[in-house]
Amino acid sequence: MTYSLAITTVDRPYRHTFFQRLLDTGTLTHPLVRGVHIIQNRLPNEAFLYASRAAQRDHTDWVIILEDDIEMIDDFMGSTDRWLTAVQQPTLQFYPLGSALRRAMRSAHAAGVRTVRWPIRHFYGMTAVAIRLTPLAMFCAELERSPDWMVPVYGVDENFKRWHLRTYPSQRDTLTPYPCFVDHRGAVSSQIMAPEHFTGSYPGFVGRDTRY
Repeated sequence: MTYSLAITTVDRPYRHTFFQRLLDTGTLTHPLVRGVHIIQNRLPNEAFLYASRAAQRDHTDWVIILEDDIEMIDDFMGSTDRWLTAVQQPTLQFYPLGSALRRAMRSAHAAGVRTVRWPIRHFYGMTAVAIRLTPLAMFCAELERSPDWMVPVYGVDENFKRWHLRTYPSQRDTLTPYPCFVDHRGAVSSQIMAPEHFTGSYPGFVGRDTRY
């Protein structure tokens, strides 16, 4: 399969390490990656639109949305491609490549399984998400329209969840890998400052040498 990367970034401490990791892991030059699109210093919804629409023009099988406050495994693209090939379903439109799920990750570890179900009604966090081209284009069109039920300016993940629940009501779950392919490094969210908003590391990330 082929991929295009849509990266949003702002001026904060994490991004130097993030871009260095993109180089060190060979992600930018991986043979399955057809394009890399970086949008910086724009508000979240606007940045997402710019990066996603640029990536769509590469006409790849998938677009991978990446934020700049993540750690990634050394074999990020290879593992992502093998995992998606193994688990993808025609009715499933997006796949988070890391998550803050705690109980589910502990259960996966105990059971020795490599994939976890994530109820879409509980989804949040666009740190690293693989999305099919058609639904991504549909979501971008709705995000630009900004209907009343969307969060303006901020909250891409919340808007995507709300849109997905309306557009694909029969699809109740998505899938995410265990161990996670990325970790969240951000100590402060760029999206929202509410104390209940998770901003710590992902418990399912067990190290850079993880492979699928």
